[in-house]
Formats: sequence, structure tokens, C-alpha cells
Amino acid sequence: MGALATGAVVAMAPAAQAAPYANQKDCLVAAKQREQERVAQGDINVPNYTCVRDGNGWRITITR
Repeated sequence: MGALATGAVVAMAPAAQAAPYANQKDCLVAAKQREQERVAQGDINVPNYTCVRDGNGWRITITR
């Protein structure tokens, strides 16, 4: 039973972390900010952030 409960929590974690945006423009602005933060931190492997439709909103995804 404990393993099932743990698996359920892990399965729900990515959805809880995704910040929904009302429209594509807001999502793209947030994606650009996230990219700029990574560059400012000195990260040389910055992924390409893009937005995809998710239910009634938009969310940021990573494309490499």
C-alpha cells in the first residue's frame, strides 16, 4: 500500500509543478524569462523553452 501511495504522489508531482498560463503570449514571455535566468546563472546548456496547449491553458515545455 505504501508503494502505491508513493507512486501516486510522484505521478501527480509534474502536474503540480507546471504553471498554467491563460494565453500563449504570457507563456512565451515566461519561457523567455526562464531562459534568460539560466543564461544569467552561467549555464552553457540552456534548453529551448516553448509552450504547449494544456487543457484550458498553456504550459512551458523543454525542447532540445
